[in-house]
Amino acid sequence: MYLKPTFFLAELRSVRRISGLTVYTSGEELVRDLFTSPGMLQEKTVFLRLEPLIVLLLYKHSELNTRQVSALEDAFTHYGLPQRQIIDGTFERRIAEMAERYSEILLAHELAEDAEEVLDWKEVLSLAAGDRQAEHYLRAVKDLVADTSDRGPLRKIIESRDRGALGLTIALSDGYRKILYPEFKEAYADLALHHDWTAVEQARKTGYGRFRSRRDEIVKLFLGGKGKEDFMGEVKKLINA
Repeated sequence: MYLKPTFFLAELRSVRRISGLTVYTSGEELVRDLFTSPGMLQEKTVFLRLEPLIVLLLYKHSELNTRQVSALEDAFTHYGLPQRQIIDGTFERRIAEMAERYSEILLAHELAEDAEEVLDWKEVLSLAAGDRQAEHYLRAVKDLVADTSDRGPLRKIIESRDRGALGLTIALSDGYRKILYPEFKEAYADLALHHDWTAVEQARKTGYGRFRSRRDEIVKLFLGGKGKEDFMGEVKKLINA
């Protein structure tokens, strides 16, 4: 984020080769900076960080005691962690198992990001450097393309009928990823009511078409030879549309 370098030193749990990418999964972290994204793609390398994911899940589970969040409650219930759990060894083991399972959903996102990569996107982000609103928006568009891709996490969740992973994905969506994709939550509500995944799959397909078109529109603006000021002005128009 913000084109800043990041680092962490951790216990290596596994190394895999998937779809031409090297996937490193880490456990306990010994040293790191403040950036704790549990899934990261750099060139042809994916990093899955289980410890930050476990911490995130613990934080989200604590929210169940303070407010009603149906998707979040649904997610933890399907993973065997309903509200007001005793914090003991069993709880810690189930949280760790939940992180292991959900890390495969994060991996699907990173694999889809690689598959959906377009030329010039890094240059687009570089041009937006210094404008946090624009960078968050541009990153959200790219993330949503990957999320809704035929090779992405939502397709994986739908095919496996994984209600827990779907609820958690919705609960973890924030910022522009949430604002730009309101039909995702609507489809989840339909699933909860009718137990039919058709609306979720339709929302995925509709979202993919829209987000891919928006990404391509942004790249076209960039390639149009506009200066940074004009390009950013066009991006602002898209943000406020």
